[in-house]
This record gives sequence, C-alpha cells and structure tokens, in this order.
Amino acid sequence: MAFDGFFCAALARELNETVSGCRVEKVNYAGNTAELTLYGDKTKKYLLLSLSAAANFVTVAKEPTLANDIPNAFCLLLRKHLQSAKLVSVAAVEDERIIRFTFDSPDDLGHISEKTLYAEIMGRYSNLVITTGGKVLGSLFAGDLVSYKRALMPGLPYELPPRQNKISARAVSAEEFAKLCAENGEKSCEKFLLETFLCFSPLSAYETARIGAGSAELCVKYADISGLFASVKGLCAKTAEGGFTPTAVYDGDKGVEFYFTDITRYGDFPKRTFGTLCELTHVFFAQKGAQALLRERTSDLAAVVSQRIKRLEKKSAAQREELAECAEKDVFRVQGELITSNMFRIKQGDPECVCTDWSTGEQVRVRLDPRVSPSVNAARLFKKYRKLKTAELVIAEQLEESDAEKRYLESVMDSIERCESGDDADHIKEELVLGGYIRKNGKKTFLKPARPAEFTTPGGFRVRVGRNNIMNDSLTKSAAKDDIWFHVKNFSGSHVILYTEGREPGDDDYTEAARIAARHSSVRGGKNVEVDYTRVRNVRKPAGSKPGYVTYDKYYTAVVDP
Repeated sequence: MAFDGFFCAALARELNETVSGCRVEKVNYAGNTAELTLYGDKTKKYLLLSLSAAANFVTVAKEPTLANDIPNAFCLLLRKHLQSAKLVSVAAVEDERIIRFTFDSPDDLGHISEKTLYAEIMGRYSNLVITTGGKVLGSLFAGDLVSYKRALMPGLPYELPPRQNKISARAVSAEEFAKLCAENGEKSCEKFLLETFLCFSPLSAYETARIGAGSAELCVKYADISGLFASVKGLCAKTAEGGFTPTAVYDGDKGVEFYFTDITRYGDFPKRTFGTLCELTHVFFAQKGAQALLRERTSDLAAVVSQRIKRLEKKSAAQREELAECAEKDVFRVQGELITSNMFRIKQGDPECVCTDWSTGEQVRVRLDPRVSPSVNAARLFKKYRKLKTAELVIAEQLEESDAEKRYLESVMDSIERCESGDDADHIKEELVLGGYIRKNGKKTFLKPARPAEFTTPGGFRVRVGRNNIMNDSLTKSAAKDDIWFHVKNFSGSHVILYTEGREPGDDDYTEAARIAARHSSVRGGKNVEVDYTRVRNVRKPAGSKPGYVTYDKYYTAVVDP
C-alpha cells in the first residue's frame, strides 16, 4: 500500500486543517487500534489510528468505530494524558511515515502541559508513542532498554526509528541529483527513485518516473534528467501546497492501491476518486480494518482453544495406549486359571510351568514367582486381570469424554473462524468463560443480545443459523416440532432451522437450507458436502452434554455444494 512519506505529509496537512483546535472527549482502544473522539465546531469527529499490520492507517470518520471495551493499560495511559486535551496541531515528521499530534493537556490542577502523540505508520513496525518534553511517557510496543536499534521506555528521550541509508528528496539539489543519476545510469528510473530517495513507495516512484521520464522502465542514462528532477520536486511541493486528487484503484470489490494523486499504473482497473484523503483512507481500509480488528479480537480465543485441543489430543493418545494394554487382560485370567487347574503338578520354587490350554489345545508357558506358592501366583494373576478390567472401563469412559470435549472445542474453533463481528467474538468468549476455559475478570460485561443469521429460501421460507454453540441450543430448543433441522454430517457446524409454519417446503427450499448449513460449517470450502436433516421432534439434547451437542434419528442426508 502507498502509505509512504509523501502520502503521510499530505494527510497530515489535511488533518491539521480538519481537526486542529478540537478537544478530546473520549479515548477508546481495541486490538491495535486507538480512537479519539474529538469535539469542535459543534460537531464530533473520530480520529482513528489503526496500527494493525494488515491495515495501518490514520483517518477521521463521522461515526465511531470502536466499542467501549474494558481498557488496557495503554488505553488508560492515553486517557490520563489526552482526555480533555486540546489538539493544537498535526504535522508529519519530515521524510518519515510518522504523524505528530501536539496537544495542550491540563492536569488535575488545571495546569497546561504539552503532550505529543506520534503515530508511526510503518506496516508491521507501526507504533503509537506519547511523549512530554521530548521524553517517552508510554508506547503501544515498548522497545528493549538494551536494544541496539531503538529504546522506547518511559522516561527515555524519544528517538525516531533508525534512518534508511537514503537521501531526502526535498533537500537534494539539481547538481546532486544529476550526479546520482550518473552513478545509477543502468537502473530504471523507477528503481533509481525507490532505492535512492526517502519517502518513495513503488507506486509513487512509478508515477513520478512516468511523468518525469515518459516511462518508469527507462534507464536513467537515457532519461531527461531535468524533467525527472522537476517531477520529484513537483511531488514534494504538492504535499505542502494541497490540491490533492485522492484516488483508489479496485479489482472488483478488492482495493488494490490508493494515493493522493491520480494513478495510472493499473491500466484499465476501475478507479474511484474521493473528496478528501480521510474519506479515501476510511473507505479503502473500512473492510480491511474491520477484518484486522476482528482477527485481533479472535486470535486470543483461537489460541486458547487450539492449545486445549492439543492437550486433549496428547491426553487421548496416552489413554488409547493404556486401553491397548488393558486389551491383554484375558491373558492374565487364562494364566491364572491354568495354574489353578494344574496346581497338583506345580511345586513351590518352580520358575515356570507348561500347561495345556483346553480352549485351544495349545501348550502355554506360564512364568511363576518361585518365592511364593502356586496359589499366590494364581491370585496375583487374577488380581491383575481384575485391575485391568476395571481400568479398561474407566479409561474407555475417560476417552469418550476427551473425544466429546475435543469435538466441542473444534466446534468452538469453527465458530471463531466464522466470526463476522466483534459481538460474535464476545459471545464466544462468554461461552468459553461459562465452560471454564477462560478465567472471568472481576468486571461485569454487558453483551448485546445475540441474533442468529437469517436467510430466505426460494419458496419464501425463513431459515435461521446459530452463530455459536449456545445459540445453536437456543435455536433448536425454541423451534416447533415440525420445523426442519439441518447440520453438516460428521463435522463441526451451525444448527440450521428451516421454519415451515405449517406448510411443506419444496425441493428448492430443502436444497437451499442444506447449502446454508454446509456454508456455515468447517467444510464450507469443499464440494459434495453431506448434510443431515430431520424434523426438530427427532433431535434430542442429552442431559449434561456440552453446548451445541445433540443426537438425532430418522434423518435424511443431502449432498450439496456450499
């Protein structure tokens, strides 16, 4: 993405005109995204600072994006220093992808001090740092105190990230530019700009070279050096003068690239222009930002469930090994019976005896403990047999419980992977808290009422889909006896209810409901997926079973493509 140094400077200029002078009413934080609610000119604006590696950007929106989640330590730090503060100015750090927000912040006694918030928009190295008097108060990602690159610890002076071994395009003179061109004559104009000067991204280097040299692929030694220099300086001047043309390129619904000037690199790809850079970044990153935020909210849940599944797999493997050992219990029973039946031939002190197994007619060699009598040897073998027999029953029951819990957690993982919003993630987290997999924090959480997904079949029948296991149970329990229940066969998935309302659905309605069930399952990417369906009256939930687990009979199976 082209969130390079030039775009950063252009965006900072627009933000300074848009939000400087506003006061901070509220600070929210979720995942790696901070949101400052600003009030000015009798309107509220929402400054969004997204530091997710997948979607790192800065924008101003008209509506809030983040919910009032329980704040973490960094959010509390921002609230402490920026709540009620006045945003004085916004500027870009020269030749860096860093936007500097300067605030006048009152303390508890009303004394004003300057606080600076640095938004470092650098892909996976993005960070958010708050300082005062040039010293760090805190940062989202703290650098190691002994780091040879950069230390970001409270109380230490704020240092810019390590500078690249490149030259400032703003400061370079015509003579220096010509000398650099002579030294890099074999490179293409695009590669020359990208590798020599700060602030350039592949897109801006391409567009600048195309304008200055006529072709981005042209070797520097054949290019018009004065025209290329003028194009570089023109781009630098444009960030300071304004008059932007915010443009985004799309491939279908997928955003490909964006910039504050026109984009020609992608040929016939459809383009869309925007009124402001904030509108451009907000629209372009809306889907990616939401997906990144959702991934961050579900990653911890997925890690907890995945770790528990691995433990269960290890536990089940050990239980199966023990069960295999128990399968040999009859050997000890037979040996004990052979000793008992041949007691008259065995003397104490014999190390072994050879007896005929009356059931097979084979000769069986039985080892004995010569220190004890034959009757004691037989008693020990019978005791070992009874012990293994009892253990076999217990271990089989434990193995069944482990397998049931593993199936349940796999269904939870499937729900996590199919989360569509933060509310879905919150309800899954609550399910894990109720199941004892996650420790409940002391604060009360207020969840929005969960609603199942709804669809309509070609015949006008309503279909509802559970978003998590608790909702699956609720859907099935509340459905009428004649409604039709769907679930993917032998895999994790949502409970799907086709509401009949006293009518008989057609073949297309059954097929559509089966497709919906296949689509909301762990095999949604497959083909020829088997889906079981039956009347709700045939679905039963065993007492004490895990959420979402049911048994059913008198069912049919449909084969569909999700």
